[in-house]
Amino acid sequence: MSDSFFSRWSRQKTLNRELDQARDAAVVKSPLPAAAEAVPVSKPPVEGAQAVDLPTQADAEALDVGADVSRFLQSGVTDAIKGAALKKLFADPAYNVISDMDDYVEDYSQMAKLSAVELRSLQQSKDLHLFEDPPWKIEADARDAAAAAEKQATTDAVAETDTVAADNPDPVGAADAAQEPTPLDIDTEPKTKT
Repeated sequence: MSDSFFSRWSRQKTLNRELDQARDAAVVKSPLPAAAEAVPVSKPPVEGAQAVDLPTQADAEALDVGADVSRFLQSGVTDAIKGAALKKLFADPAYNVISDMDDYVEDYSQMAKLSAVELRSLQQSKDLHLFEDPPWKIEADARDAAAAAEKQATTDAVAETDTVAADNPDPVGAADAAQEPTPLDIDTEPKTKT
């Protein structure tokens, strides 16, 4: 039967504890006393020597382009002298190479303009119907034009009948109505006996 999780865990902890004890026993103690280890190794700077060793503004101006500026970066050198030395260092053309992988270096506000022909050929212009009316608008305009033509034809027909009626005082229907007998005419006819 396999061991349970807890038994494997306990065995691993015991092994780790034994390894730690073996490492502690094998560590060789340092021959120096503890007090000697706490003493700092560096000497305190001498003020007279420090003033002589520090570079000046004239030293920074005398540097060649791209020269070593490590002595100008030590503590005690003023920020103006450090800045002048770093300007000389970074004036070297080797530091002014623009990476080809830097996408944001270019000035994208000065893009080349597309001609009207190129702009018409873009799929986005076609999808947005920038240069021609969309199909739904063409269909709607055709329906509106047909409705306007029908309305104009109806208006013209009504205007034509009004013109004909105004020009002809006896309309065509009035002559036909005169020929038809009225109920009075029917009663006034003589009745014959049969």
